[in-house]
Amino acid sequence: MDESRGRTGARRASRNTSSAVRLSVLVVEDHPVHRQIECMILETLGCYVTVASDGLEALEATRRTNFDLVILDRHMPRCNGDAAALTIRATPGPSQRSMIVCCSTDLPTDPIALLYDEVLAKPLTSSAAAELIQRARCEHITSLAEPQASSDLAPRRAAGRR
Repeated sequence: MDESRGRTGARRASRNTSSAVRLSVLVVEDHPVHRQIECMILETLGCYVTVASDGLEALEATRRTNFDLVILDRHMPRCNGDAAALTIRATPGPSQRSMIVCCSTDLPTDPIALLYDEVLAKPLTSSAAAELIQRARCEHITSLAEPQASSDLAPRRAAGRR
């Protein structure tokens, strides 16, 4: 990954993808190697990827931009993923209804896991990412057809999704 683009700079997806829906994804990861791997996988899957290296950068990015998907590590400096997920859900803004996914080496348990729409083990694999992106694309298309009320802040997972 080219760090000169800035920690929160948007990165364009490769043009070799066949997907009709290009998702906007925020990857929030403090470890540079994990961040690079996740970005490469997601870009290969046709996503527009923005990166943040901690929860505070993620909160700033989600206040400015509507992301289809936010992938959070749990353990980061300044603001951890659990606190960031809770704040994103509670703060009115363009990403309030984004699909929020935890990707961490130690997976949360209830009630913390309920903050997330999905929980994935780290390291993120290409196959897990492909399945996640497919579900997120379906969610994106559904949300365009049936916009949810802004007062409905519960994660989609609680409504029967993974």
